[in-house]
Amino acid sequence: MIKNTRIVITLALLSSLLIGCAPGPERPPTDTATDAGSGRELSEIEQLLLQAETAPPLARAQYTLEAAKRLIAEERQDRAEALLRQINPLLLSDAQQQLLWLLQGELSSANQQPAAALDWLERIQSPELLTSTDQARLAELRAAGLNQLGDIKASTLALIQQSKQVSDDQQQALSDHIWQQLLRLDDSTIDELLGQQNDYLTQGWLELSELMRRPDADILETSEQLNEWHSLWSLHPAASHLPQPLAPLRELQAEPPRHIGVLLPQSGKLAEPARALIEGFMAAHYRARQRGRSAPLISFFDSEQIDNLGTFYLQAELRGIDLIVGPLDKDQLNQLADKPLLGITTLGMNYVDHNSIAADLYQFGLRGEDEARQAARQAWQDGHRIALTLTPTTNWGDRILRTFRNEWQSLGGIVADSERFTGDSDYSTRISRLLAVDQSELRADQLRQLLGEKIEFDTRRRQDVDFLFLAALNKDARQIKPTLAFHFAGDLPVYATSHVYSGQPNPERDRDLDGVLFSDIPWVLDDDLPLRADIERQRKDSSSRFGRLYALGADAYRLAPYLTQLQSLPGTHLSGLSGDLQVDANGEVLRSLEWATFRNGRVRKQSGQ
Repeated sequence: MIKNTRIVITLALLSSLLIGCAPGPERPPTDTATDAGSGRELSEIEQLLLQAETAPPLARAQYTLEAAKRLIAEERQDRAEALLRQINPLLLSDAQQQLLWLLQGELSSANQQPAAALDWLERIQSPELLTSTDQARLAELRAAGLNQLGDIKASTLALIQQSKQVSDDQQQALSDHIWQQLLRLDDSTIDELLGQQNDYLTQGWLELSELMRRPDADILETSEQLNEWHSLWSLHPAASHLPQPLAPLRELQAEPPRHIGVLLPQSGKLAEPARALIEGFMAAHYRARQRGRSAPLISFFDSEQIDNLGTFYLQAELRGIDLIVGPLDKDQLNQLADKPLLGITTLGMNYVDHNSIAADLYQFGLRGEDEARQAARQAWQDGHRIALTLTPTTNWGDRILRTFRNEWQSLGGIVADSERFTGDSDYSTRISRLLAVDQSELRADQLRQLLGEKIEFDTRRRQDVDFLFLAALNKDARQIKPTLAFHFAGDLPVYATSHVYSGQPNPERDRDLDGVLFSDIPWVLDDDLPLRADIERQRKDSSSRFGRLYALGADAYRLAPYLTQLQSLPGTHLSGLSGDLQVDANGEVLRSLEWATFRNGRVRKQSGQ
């Protein structure tokens, strides 16, 4: 019995040695074989399979494995799957077994079977036996499988580990992929991962993700923080292969404008608002020079005197102008928007009436539509779902109402009813109809007539709405809010645009606006702005509606070097005097404003801002 056992053990050891020492499959001969029947040249896969037919079991398994790998590379999964089923893993070396499990995992992944793919890949216990290319593929398949199963966190971590295996040529594509995955993780998941013990690769990526998620940091602060990260993590793969969306941040001030042409009216009906824009623009220019920053050359042109914009742009290019600020006039801006390429980057100080096709045209202004969208988002965030709207019967009121309605409905909200007012003492009539108070009184009259006797009846407003969206000038809003109270809606939340506040404190007259929530720009709501103080020493209208134009002009100057970067980095913003500024894909500058309310007639910023 002992002798027989020794024989079995000896045979097993010999078999193991033969498998472990078996040479890999010979590559197909250099001289291409041909099919004896047809004379057709055999492919490399066919030659491998032909050799497998006559080879001993060990070599047959190896030839078949190599043929299956090549079939998978050619996306011939069905044939490869049939071959892999023929292979006995015991006939393969350790390295070949790892490859077998990898190929099985790849087939399952191609067949949209992520769970099965991960099961096969889990069998790979010695990934170091795979080639570097196959190790990279292993990490990629693991990440893909986890991603398909919805485990974004594990998928991202698997991709990060793949950085250890890929070649330098593959690293950039992998960095971009990792960054896209990190963007899919919420803040709480990033915080959770940062609280763990991470390896060098993972910690570097997480810290990069964290600094890019800070909503309060504008593009200048983010750029500085990115450069600090780059210095600290200089040996990290992401430092030498920064995700492409972040690359512009490291070159933020590489090409500031050298010569700016200011194309704004110095005569005509728009001269006065243009004057405020120019003074704000120049105040920002002088402050930048005082702080030691390089300042561009600035040339001024009266847009009222320009007959042909095409000729003007040719002349401006010859003068070396590389940025134009303006025009303000919407007709001139519409002309520019219809040209595919202007030749000089242009920051128009208004918005066009249709989609611009000019690739180098940006649009910036105090657009009420931005405030309407923000009011909808804020009301939704505060938990409201059913809205009433009250807007003026003007073109501006039409645009505000349309924008609010579209944004509110896109969020899932309902606009229960809308009313328009002319401002000609029709507030009570419009508000009574909007709140359905008139219908309540009508029902009471009908009931009295039906019963033929006097009855006590409490007039009520409709109870199925959450808030009122209001677009009105200060003089109108001061009458509208008390009228709401008169019609039993004093407790109805009111969200308004900045137009309800004149910009000048007037507690006695604004007391009627108590409780109204409105959005406005930092220039109006923040008291400690150095540039505003500079202008206040020169001008007495900085607290009027013109103050907002000073802020707009100053922000035009600050935006100039960063237009391209802001557009190419969605979600980044520049903290300006007219709001937090973003640039969308169409080149439109979008403003996010601060929120405030009236208390005892005085404006108070909302907490947390």
